[in-house]
Amino acid sequence: MNYSYRALRLHYWLAIWAIISALELIAADPVSDSQAVIAFKKHLATPPCYSKILFSEADCSNNVTRSYYVAICGDNYVYRTLYGGENINLPVSVTNRNRSSVYVGRWGDMHWAIAGYDLTIAVNPLPAQPPPDGSSHVFVNELLTFGFQHVQAGTFVWNGRYFEAKPSVFARELGQTENFSGEIIVEDGVVKRMIVNTAGVSEFQYDTSGTNIHCGLPSIISRLTPDGRCASRWIIHDMIRAGPSDTATLFDPKQRIQSEIAVIRVISNGVERIATAQSPQLRNNLLREQLGDFVPLTQRELDRRSFVRSTFVVLVVLLIGLGIWRTRKNLTR
Repeated sequence: MNYSYRALRLHYWLAIWAIISALELIAADPVSDSQAVIAFKKHLATPPCYSKILFSEADCSNNVTRSYYVAICGDNYVYRTLYGGENINLPVSVTNRNRSSVYVGRWGDMHWAIAGYDLTIAVNPLPAQPPPDGSSHVFVNELLTFGFQHVQAGTFVWNGRYFEAKPSVFARELGQTENFSGEIIVEDGVVKRMIVNTAGVSEFQYDTSGTNIHCGLPSIISRLTPDGRCASRWIIHDMIRAGPSDTATLFDPKQRIQSEIAVIRVISNGVERIATAQSPQLRNNLLREQLGDFVPLTQRELDRRSFVRSTFVVLVVLLIGLGIWRTRKNLTR
């Protein structure tokens, strides 16, 4: 009887040991990630370097509201809104006019912005003077982290489906010092959702029709509300990695606008210098041409409205006069 009890206890502990060993083996040898998941993780763990990202803001029915162009490599970047007709591969010129309400960037210690045919460059801008590119880097980082402003692109450290990421510049300005943690949800070999604790949830869709988006990176990014509904959406059209020789061409602001028409304003250590266009006459002709295209149309519209108002007033006066005449005629009968 005593022997049977001891044997039973031995079998019991052997069973527990076998279960623990099996669990340890499972933990030590997790299911391998698919190539798509590996690419997704690598994108978030590696400092971004892309020569062209074209994407659009859209509602949750994929109705596009605005489109953008981004190029980035490390701290250098370009961010531009697009309205149609711009050639992003050529500098702003007489034939390639700048229609962007936001056209900004950074190259090394230079922060810059192009407005119309004027280029403003701030070298090491003072804290009291906001840089020309403003807070556009926040928007660019949010795109690269697939919908999260608070985590820094390129800083993700992975442990299976879990990760930690450093706080972004935006988050640090809000006082965040600790890393963020989160996880990804994988379905059918691709990342379906990403959760950043205390920062939100993004859901992903993938285009397999042969676009320029690399395998494993989403083509549609949906930001979700706390109850799981779509709040807003980005649609990515192109996402092309940059080569080692692209830096100056992509990020040097003087490569982004023709010197013949540009007035360049440089602010360095609070001191401002202005360089006039190399061809002031060409610039003046261009501005005059734009003004000529605009003013006559506006003047014609004003003349038309003035004519309509005048005609209306005359008709009202005639009707009032006719009414008075009829009243007097009836009284004299």
